[in-house]
Amino acid sequence: MLGDGGMCISATPNSQAVEKWCNTFAAEALLPSSEVKQHAVVRKHQADALGMEWSKYELALIAKDYHISLEVVRRRLLTEGLTSKKFYEENHEKWTDKAFGRTKKGQTRDTGGEQDPGTGQTIRAADILSHRSGTHRPASGITAA
Repeated sequence: MLGDGGMCISATPNSQAVEKWCNTFAAEALLPSSEVKQHAVVRKHQADALGMEWSKYELALIAKDYHISLEVVRRRLLTEGLTSKKFYEENHEKWTDKAFGRTKKGQTRDTGGEQDPGTGQTIRAADILSHRSGTHRPASGITAA
């Protein structure tokens, strides 16, 4: 499309412009800007006036619908003005750390769940996602509707 090779060679004068164009193209292909603000999770987040902070669970729901990573969702929310650069950078560092979610001896693992306000029980994000898609086999107290 650009009439140039696909390798990124930072020594070329135009490499930053090409890299930016490639990132923009990839973002649009993975999570179209026309769909971001219409996504049910984004609309609910905005309706609830939750601001620029997003839970990992919210990002996981969006990522699952598009089969993309949390990083792609965070980046897209940033470019669409739906989150702050501070939130993006803080969570980029935290969530890309190889030790994130791993436990130290004697500690329990963070399974990415959220607390059910009705029961106080922690429900894993994976249980909620599989329940929503209809593939859930109840093991944590959630039953199919």
